[in-house]
Amino acid sequence: MQGWKSKLLSQAGREILIKAVVQAIPSYAMHCFLLSQSMINKIMTAVRRFWWGGDSDKNCGMGFRDLKSFNLALLAKQGWRLLVNPFSFWARILKRHLFSEIFFLILLQGRDILLTGIRWQVGNGRSINFWCDRWIPNNQGFFVRDAKGPFNVNSSVADFISSGKWNLSKLKECVSDQSVSEISAIPISRTNANDRLVWHFDYKGNYTVKSGYYFNCDGAFKNGSATIGVIGRDHVGQLVDGLAIREACQAIKSQQLSSAIVESDCKFTVDLLSSSLDPPWSCAVLVEDIKVIASQCMSFNGCII
Repeated sequence: MQGWKSKLLSQAGREILIKAVVQAIPSYAMHCFLLSQSMINKIMTAVRRFWWGGDSDKNCGMGFRDLKSFNLALLAKQGWRLLVNPFSFWARILKRHLFSEIFFLILLQGRDILLTGIRWQVGNGRSINFWCDRWIPNNQGFFVRDAKGPFNVNSSVADFISSGKWNLSKLKECVSDQSVSEISAIPISRTNANDRLVWHFDYKGNYTVKSGYYFNCDGAFKNGSATIGVIGRDHVGQLVDGLAIREACQAIKSQQLSSAIVESDCKFTVDLLSSSLDPPWSCAVLVEDIKVIASQCMSFNGCII
């Protein structure tokens, strides 16, 4: 950067050089290593000096990455890949040959980001500890917050499911009414699907560097100032529509019908059922149940009305 002439470039040209070159080159190392704070400070000082034409005391602005947060988000990505694909070829090689204590400590640097957003999505509930695991999406921390009297710490979520439905009487004996309401709103798989880990802050439940980076940056603060951001989204209608279609599919199965046409006024739901793409985590269990039941029919179609 020392040979670059900032005064000969417009601000747009300087922005492109910074984002496409200066901030892109360290990303290769940041996938596997934690850069020291002194190195990050040197890079950011050079970026500020080039952007502002020599005045390095000003803030960066223009959406330039915070390299520290970006570095942690990249390391969290490696940790996520190990969690969801522990038996993949690269993971087995890594554990056998390269999983030294130093590399393990480096990956732990991204652990705090993962712990803030990783949780279980309920399938059959057998892999989830009811009291100790993170699995309630509408609850702070995703944990069961309250318990009534003594409880079995080894209880699984499956222990509170009966005949494909939540055992409300057992739930009311163990947790508060508010927790019962939060838990009973979670859809349960009726096709015995496995539980899976999801990233709560992504539409499809997969951790991405972008979602981890923005989550980490939004959680940071500067002394003397503070901001609050709220994101509101409403998918209840889609979920209710999916529940209705699943009940209809159960009726089709019980009547042993060979063909069926499901009509819905929700284009989102129809597109999910006709697509091979992964659905968002909020309705993944419902979509999987519907597709499994529909596969048993000779002809199954969905249309918008």
